[in-house]
Amino acid sequence: MFLIALVTLLVNDFVLKRLAAGPVTGKLSDFVGPIVASLLCVALAEVATRVVNATMWAKPWWFAFAAGAMITALGLVKLTSLGAHLYGDFTNWVITLVEPAAAAVGWNFSGAGASVVMDPWDVLVAILSAPLIVWVGVRWRGGPTETRYLSETVTPPLKSES
Repeated sequence: MFLIALVTLLVNDFVLKRLAAGPVTGKLSDFVGPIVASLLCVALAEVATRVVNATMWAKPWWFAFAAGAMITALGLVKLTSLGAHLYGDFTNWVITLVEPAAAAVGWNFSGAGASVVMDPWDVLVAILSAPLIVWVGVRWRGGPTETRYLSETVTPPLKSES
């Protein structure tokens, strides 16, 4: 799921928007972006919890929390000038970090940068992605009351040799 969403976002943002920017490519980013960001945040949180507690997987409600946080962040970017400005500054900072490595492999980021279209409908499109994010959490990390542990899913029971 994550890889499909990530590839869709990258193709949309780096290919389709350059070829034919329009409302469809914008809405696609607003739908797929929170999915990628939420799943990435949960994955990072899961890695952090494994450092502290080496046996626990992420809980399903983490996905709902991540979806809410990402959609709230998108709302701040899309609905406030301060959010749009901060997002533009952050994106330009990331580009300056990545640009030397990208130039080494022949990529050119000239003209790249954040352009935010202030559109409240984008937030509604992003909200539509929330159930999908929560479904991923429940599907891969159990029901709302179930907690899965690493030992349950990775270590098979040993067979006795008699």
